[in-house]
Amino acid sequence: LCSDEDALCSVCTADGKLKGLNPVTGEMNFSQWPAEVAQCLLTSFSRTAPTTTPEPGMNAMCATQSSMSMAAAGGWLNSFCKAKPSCQWAPPMVSFACSSTALYHATDITQGLAKGDEKRVALEKMCDESNVGWWTVRRGQLALSFDCKTKATPFARISFFAGGEGSDGEGDVFENEYVLGRQGWYAKEQALEMQIEKESDGKIRMMLFSAVTIRSQYLSILLVDGVLSVVSLILVWAYMWWTLESLFLASVAMFEIVFSIPVAFFVWTVIAQQKIDFFQVLTLYMILGIGADDAFIFYDAWQQSRFSEVSGDFAKRFAWAYRRSAKAMAITTATTCGSFVIGAASPLPQVQAFCVFAALVVFVDWIFCITLFASAVVVYENFMVNGSEPGECCGPGCC
Repeated sequence: LCSDEDALCSVCTADGKLKGLNPVTGEMNFSQWPAEVAQCLLTSFSRTAPTTTPEPGMNAMCATQSSMSMAAAGGWLNSFCKAKPSCQWAPPMVSFACSSTALYHATDITQGLAKGDEKRVALEKMCDESNVGWWTVRRGQLALSFDCKTKATPFARISFFAGGEGSDGEGDVFENEYVLGRQGWYAKEQALEMQIEKESDGKIRMMLFSAVTIRSQYLSILLVDGVLSVVSLILVWAYMWWTLESLFLASVAMFEIVFSIPVAFFVWTVIAQQKIDFFQVLTLYMILGIGADDAFIFYDAWQQSRFSEVSGDFAKRFAWAYRRSAKAMAITTATTCGSFVIGAASPLPQVQAFCVFAALVVFVDWIFCITLFASAVVVYENFMVNGSEPGECCGPGCC
């Protein structure tokens, strides 16, 4: 309750009663309790603020004032003892008040893992299906093939909670120093993980999860995904440059592709009053291919217009290419949007939102392609191509 040891169990008797509790009068006699536990209870659960500083090693709870009365605290502890807790063998998440002394915070790591009677009792409880807490621990810590008869398992998972609340301030040190860049604790721990996994030939897979490292883990994953996203954008843009033979047209096409996402977000959140889900961000990779295809269709129609019956008149030539490409893009856009609308019939809300939003993004990109990209082709033909030869600046294949 109040220190780095399982002292709370010391207030219970073997038959599940609270030591020092008079069942008739309800009065408490703390003489049978360890001195540090009794002092902590009297300090924490009294209605007056503590006047003394808790001893080194005590939990911060002991130094705070509680609104719980002594009678209520006694009732809580009495119920706790009736459950007959076995704190000395309780792994994390089994008991809300106790944890194992075999591997408890950083201060008890020198005691090693549970063995002997402690290990035997723990394994017996894990095989008791009526004991929900221990059964859950078994499913989470041991392999599914664990044999309760032979007590044999091909592997076991160990949970170690770093950063104990000791007098040395290890918890604060752990939380602060892991963020010190490449020389911090977390970076060294990651290197140690890779070293151990490599030396074990794949027999050990280590993963660190904690409240102070989870943000860094997510940021590292997002960093890799962000780099891959940028690389995909660059590759698609470079391919459009090579195909369209124009840096200007490729850049305009990439702009209308990427800009269709925030415009769709505006319609989705401001007009439709819907929330943005994580899966909706993935539409960027989908629209990269669809938007590039639309740009290729329009520019290919424009190139074909050179050999049509209206090739001598720029306005008629543009109208011919516009009607030809807009019709083709409208058909492909309609089929793509229709596919997503059908997917919106899914009973899963996340899938519904993704499909509807994806259809909206495809439609917005089509609008941009027949307006913005079509205008860019006119600007390109009138001001950047005429009079330039291939290989020259602003000529075909350059910009």
